[in-house]
Amino acid sequence: MDIFKLLPRTNCRECQSPSCLAFAMKVAAGKASHRDCPHIDPGSAATLEEMMEPPILRFEIAGGRKRFALGGEKVIYRHEETFYSPTAVGVEIPPGLGEQELKEKAARIKALSFERVGQELSVEMAAIEDPGDGDFARYAGWAGQEGLAVILKTGRPESVEGILSRPRGDGAVLYTTRELFSRHASQMAEAGVIPCLPVRSVQEAEEAGAMFREAGLKKGILGICPDDFGQALEILYRCRLEPLARRNRNLGFPTLIWDPPSPDRLFNAAAAIMKYASIVVIDEDSPGRVLPLLTLRQNIFTDPRRPIQVEAKLYRIGDPGPQSPVLITTNFSLTYFTVSQEIEASRIPAFLLVIDTDGTSVLTAWSADRFSPRIINDWIVKHQVGGLISHGRVVIPGHVAMLKDELEELSGLQVVAGPREAQGIPEFLRKQAQEAGQG
Repeated sequence: MDIFKLLPRTNCRECQSPSCLAFAMKVAAGKASHRDCPHIDPGSAATLEEMMEPPILRFEIAGGRKRFALGGEKVIYRHEETFYSPTAVGVEIPPGLGEQELKEKAARIKALSFERVGQELSVEMAAIEDPGDGDFARYAGWAGQEGLAVILKTGRPESVEGILSRPRGDGAVLYTTRELFSRHASQMAEAGVIPCLPVRSVQEAEEAGAMFREAGLKKGILGICPDDFGQALEILYRCRLEPLARRNRNLGFPTLIWDPPSPDRLFNAAAAIMKYASIVVIDEDSPGRVLPLLTLRQNIFTDPRRPIQVEAKLYRIGDPGPQSPVLITTNFSLTYFTVSQEIEASRIPAFLLVIDTDGTSVLTAWSADRFSPRIINDWIVKHQVGGLISHGRVVIPGHVAMLKDELEELSGLQVVAGPREAQGIPEFLRKQAQEAGQG
């Protein structure tokens, strides 16, 4: 109703809605913009603009190999909806590296890219603190050439001026002092530089957010840096709670944690990801230590409403022929990759028929009647499985062995219940091959 009160209420229908009330409901649901109303007065439009602004500012960084978003979160707890903008991970660059050392460091950072359940996991940013002994602005150009978004941390006026004098490029985050921000706020916006201000308490975070808003900036980051990590988590939590629950827009900005102080800094980085940090900078480029952090991030930012799934179809693993086994499973991503990897480990070529179960696991799909004998048989017929093999046999997951008799009746094929756990697949396939005279 607050939106409706700001509309002209003429029911002119020029917005393609039957009435101003219907239009207001579309705007509230995010299905229309208040700008679609041709008769709204400027004052009401400005009020609606502020009203519709997201509680936590969202913007994209495009300085690296791919664009990624910060902020824009809508809920405190993931199960309420989902989290939208995965925490960006940056790797700290030691000061004083030569050109060749910088190239080698960049190569190590870019090598921190992995595939897990069909998704790419990678580090997005490089972070560099001003050593105070030269042309610090050159690092912005270096990061761009290497395809990395960059965070430049400096309190030196000459370094800030050098960074702002470079050609415009969205993606450079300038972590600097309040004094230098106040002096150069308008230039930062013009240069496409995203300011980040250090904050050591909730009050300082609110003050920094107010500075961003007063400067009219649509991009800004709160650099959480108290000495105590427990206090850092408290600030992170308040920067999520206050904008969403109390509409405190001064705290509605993305947040950054730089190498959180701790004997085990990676543990604290993991805690920061779980407690709402938008960017985490770590002093670590070992794949064995970075991958768990990226995996944690993937798990937290997976949409619980939409299971990760792979394409449902008949997969050929190795070079299967008429004597090769046919295994059947669901298109839940984790199930598919686990099963396919175990088949590969057996070194026996096989067909893998992946059924569309809306991305749910075997038992979940079975309990929801998405992995029934009728559905499985429809997929067997669709992919002409019977014509691909000479042995007339298919393998279903051991957990749904109860489907065997009905599926045999429907398909005319022999149905074998396979292992209950994927780790038993290699031994099962080898035994099947030996019994068939292939071993």
